[in-house]
Amino acid sequence: MKKIKQNRRDKILSGKYPILLDDQVFKFIFSHKVLAKYLLDAINDYLHLNLKYGHVLKSEPQKLDMADSVLKQDFYQDVLITTDNGDIILFEAYNKFRLKEYRKSEAYLDRVSSSNYEKNRGNNFTSDKKAICFNFAPRNKTNKAVVKKYGVVDLDTLKEPYKKINEHKQMYLIGVDTYKTGCYNEDERLLEILDFMNRKTMDELRELAKGGNKFMEQTLKFLEEYLADESNKGYGSLYDYDVECAREEGEKAGRAAGRKAGIKANQLATAKNLISLGSNNDFIAKATGLRENIIEKLRIK
Repeated sequence: MKKIKQNRRDKILSGKYPILLDDQVFKFIFSHKVLAKYLLDAINDYLHLNLKYGHVLKSEPQKLDMADSVLKQDFYQDVLITTDNGDIILFEAYNKFRLKEYRKSEAYLDRVSSSNYEKNRGNNFTSDKKAICFNFAPRNKTNKAVVKKYGVVDLDTLKEPYKKINEHKQMYLIGVDTYKTGCYNEDERLLEILDFMNRKTMDELRELAKGGNKFMEQTLKFLEEYLADESNKGYGSLYDYDVECAREEGEKAGRAAGRKAGIKANQLATAKNLISLGSNNDFIAKATGLRENIIEKLRIK
């Protein structure tokens, strides 16, 4: 049965995963400065990070020009925030956080943090700025913590080889789940945000937004704006679906090739046994389906 193409809007509203952790939705919503600052304030207070920023906070998605590709539109990458004192903050969302997602985030973090370091007269790299990547992904059996911090260590000693590197380059995994399942301190603002981000249907989001929470109300407003945009509806059918189809077709072709290879191996083994029993080429060809010239080569070997 042929699969029906599903556009991005249908995928987002499918109820299979939290709506706000859809990669493109997340980046569209948190490219709005007011929401980026609200979330960053909550993270700052919750983790006692002491990130210093005032009213000057630039939040905008990095864009990759895809005009010449199949997408025919701009593709949102990470939300990158620059504070007024030069700290660089990255927001990234995933439906699953595995090795490849870790590597992706680490690569983005390396790219943006490298610009923070400049050589001084002593040929040393110095910086008083931070580069931090916050990854949001659902909590599960392998990701049970509300917050997990990654750093740079010596793999032999498991110790930090260069002091204070981790003060300037940091990566966090924020487990998205209901705020009732864990608490870090008395300030539960971040946990309420994570509860909101964990919802899988628009009805759940609207119900929570009725409580008068400005963050939830504004998030819902931007989400509805995103879903109403026709160009965002088609994105899934042009990219997500085609990628899935290509993967499925590749796996199907691989299985077919494997079966074919298995059959041929069995054919050759049977032919060798029949040769050892003294059967003639015509009989072996009929029994195995192999051509006589292949059988003859087996005899020579």
